[in-house]
Amino acid sequence: FNAHHDTHDVFVLQVAGVKHWQVFEPVIELPLSSQPSSGFPPEVLHSGEPVLDVDLRPGDALFPPRGWRHAARTADDRSIHLTVGV
Repeated sequence: FNAHHDTHDVFVLQVAGVKHWQVFEPVIELPLSSQPSSGFPPEVLHSGEPVLDVDLRPGDALFPPRGWRHAARTADDRSIHLTVGV
């Protein structure tokens, strides 16, 4: 997944395999549903150093709050995560 922010809180639960996640500080504090990350160019969404750079393994969880930019990538192996938005 390319870097983006959600306009709601999300919980990420890693189910199978390994997925690498990066979390970046927000561009907009607490964005509203009318302020999606699709309105920003990719160089803005990928700017700055990640505040979290981690591999999630089965049973791990991640909570990127509303507005925090995040990106995920996997190797060639199968990787499954479940995202719960609130």
